[in-house]
Amino acid sequence: SPETIVEDDAFWDDYRRDSLSVRELNTYHYLDSVGRELDLDKRIERIETLFGGYWRRGFLDVDRGSLLRYNQHEGFRPGLAFQTNQAFSRHLRIMAMTAYGFGDNTWKYGAGASVLLDRLSDLRLGYDYQYDVMERGGSDFISTPNLLSTANSRNFFLETMDVCKTHTVWLQSRTFRNYLTLKLFASVEDVTYTDDYRYSSDPGLITSPSDEDLPGGQARFFELGARLRFAYGERFILTPRQIITLEGNYPVLHLNIARGTDAIMDGEYAYWRFEMKLNRRFDIPMLGRQQWTLRAGYFAGDAPWNKRFTAPGVYRRFSVSTPGAFSTMRVDEFVSDRYVALFWHHHFENLLYRGRSFNPKVVLLTNIGFGDMHERENHLNTTFDTMERGFFESGIAILDLIGSGFTSLGLEFSVRYGPYAYPRFKDNFSLLLGYSMMF
Repeated sequence: SPETIVEDDAFWDDYRRDSLSVRELNTYHYLDSVGRELDLDKRIERIETLFGGYWRRGFLDVDRGSLLRYNQHEGFRPGLAFQTNQAFSRHLRIMAMTAYGFGDNTWKYGAGASVLLDRLSDLRLGYDYQYDVMERGGSDFISTPNLLSTANSRNFFLETMDVCKTHTVWLQSRTFRNYLTLKLFASVEDVTYTDDYRYSSDPGLITSPSDEDLPGGQARFFELGARLRFAYGERFILTPRQIITLEGNYPVLHLNIARGTDAIMDGEYAYWRFEMKLNRRFDIPMLGRQQWTLRAGYFAGDAPWNKRFTAPGVYRRFSVSTPGAFSTMRVDEFVSDRYVALFWHHHFENLLYRGRSFNPKVVLLTNIGFGDMHERENHLNTTFDTMERGFFESGIAILDLIGSGFTSLGLEFSVRYGPYAYPRFKDNFSLLLGYSMMF
């Protein structure tokens, strides 16, 4: 810790069980000398930043993922996002971003700042402003820097996105031995629809889509809420700059709670929105490893599609594997007020086949989803469906067909079946390229 490095021997004597021997003192002195000669602190700092998804440039950390993105709505999206680091200030962090979508011909931008109030609990108070596009009915859970996390490719498939101007004040901290991350927030969000979608609490007053009483293409939300991430037993690394979590076999619970009100800051809708995600990965002796992701959401009140739940469909007949999504479900095919979804994977690891240089691994997978929506008729000029009867898909993946020490490639085949299956088989399957990266 930067605050403890400068303490003298008298300070540390209160915490040591015994005094340091001459050999131990010489060892520390040698390691410090080697560290200064090789500039190890700066090298480690750069590697740590790279693992977190950033490039360090002086007092700025540049978000690598912001330089070029792509989705079905914006097309190619070059941009730049950065935040200041400890070289600028240990307590104050300033963030900024800008991007341009060649598909929607729209500039996006944002800025924010946060103050570190307590380092050990990572207590931060912040404000963010953002003018950007967001998925209609999407989900946003707390994320943490993770050395071994895999990239989520679902953004590539997003189609229905709205322009959102958002002001957010937030307070975030880690507690309960750093197992619990809690973020409280208040936000004002102005949404402009990018298509003909409209929402009316009383659609009986509207006789046709061209009726002059049709609501406008904008909405305003005021929300108070909390986001929670709880991972009991999680391992993490406390560095002088941040807390980095490590993947393990512990369950991880995410919980989002939001209260929209029409009584503050000209908010137009009153509602409650709850959403949960539970990840669990565990080993089974002689059978391999299983991973479960359970998701559920509940909405009550009056609000447009933005505050409902869009099922994470990513269908392309030939595409890229996306964990935690339905590979045979069309994008924006299902929207719900209430839903539950289960994503199940069983990884046989090296139990089925093991060679000297070629070690393909077999994974079985099944994804299931149920959901419904009340007052479906309030949503105008749209064609989404609901999944009361249950959505089902299963498949098999063969991983590590081609691999190196840092990346690997495989294939995943999934089939859609059950009440929402299409008559023709070719419309029910997807063949996906699976990949994984060390970073």
